[in-house]
Amino acid sequence: FQNFKQTRRRVNKFNKSNLKIIIIMIRHSMTLKVMSGREINVPKAANGVAMFDFLEICDKAYGSMDFIAICRNFHSIILKNVPHISLHSKNLARRFILLVFIPILKIPLI
Repeated sequence: FQNFKQTRRRVNKFNKSNLKIIIIMIRHSMTLKVMSGREINVPKAANGVAMFDFLEICDKAYGSMDFIAICRNFHSIILKNVPHISLHSKNLARRFILLVFIPILKIPLI
């Protein structure tokens, strides 16, 4: 059990340091066009990775086509400032679930 804890600490440290490097590299903003003609602002993106603040992506009137457009353009998505979602925030919860569980989009969410 002790070896498991040590290994887990090393993996977490490795992931945190790699994530810091990735976040530093993400500097460019861009606009995605959705099939419906709408546009989605991606505040930070680089090398197939997009970074959003939770409220930027889950508190707007985005739907499945918007999330599909995001996921088709990026192999990884970093969500910052993910809050605890209460029962009173049903729209936030629905959009978050939709973003995470669209079955045709097998991309890592960090």
